[in-house]
Amino acid sequence: MATNERLAHGFHLVVEHVERAKGALVSAMPSARRAGTPLAEALHVFETEIAAARERMPGWHGERWAECDHALALAAGGAERLRLEAPALDFEGLVMVLGDLIAPLDVFAEAERGFRTGRMGIRRGKEPVVDACSLLTKDEVEASVGETVHDGTSAPANVPTVCNFTMTADAEKNVSMVLYSPGGATMLPMMMPAGSVDISGLGDQAKWYGMGRIIGVLKGDVLVTIQFTKFIEDESATMERAKQLATAAAGRF
Repeated sequence: MATNERLAHGFHLVVEHVERAKGALVSAMPSARRAGTPLAEALHVFETEIAAARERMPGWHGERWAECDHALALAAGGAERLRLEAPALDFEGLVMVLGDLIAPLDVFAEAERGFRTGRMGIRRGKEPVVDACSLLTKDEVEASVGETVHDGTSAPANVPTVCNFTMTADAEKNVSMVLYSPGGATMLPMMMPAGSVDISGLGDQAKWYGMGRIIGVLKGDVLVTIQFTKFIEDESATMERAKQLATAAAGRF
């Protein structure tokens, strides 16, 4: 199989799981003809399919790889919190929450267009202004989260726009950072769905999205997002950690 065909095949294996995940959430929305799948059941399918999609991500690379990978992490984190918090939701609340979970996955449609037009390489244009792993130190992350972490690494993407700090005590708990340059101004609303709140005093613009435990800081056309995965604590506590790290990172790009 040719390289481009192999990449496209790997991408579409991921998309199959993403579409099944989205379908599971859509099935939970009641209509005039049916009650809808129980939310707990739909969330179980959604989380299972998103996890399967994340496992297949190393099978392809392209212009939107980092955005797609981050969207999956955002969806997984939001679903986990919805499952654990189990809020009482009326119809409008249910539609809003499920829509927020699905929204970040729209980036896969952008990646799909890239494959159709043959733009499957690493993003063209300017190179990132800095390596993502140079924006934060191991010591700074440890001071913020109160745990020991491994050194920052770009794995599994192996591109300089991604940096992950994994807790030494829990391989699934991590702080992940993605650098978008150029195109940060375009990516900010995609990474920060409805419900995000403005954070003052950081860069040109900064937002916090509580369901995804993610903060985004925009300076010019450069965006850095920092996401906290498996931080099961009060949202305000995670937001303070995020603001601390975002302040440090924003001083370096």
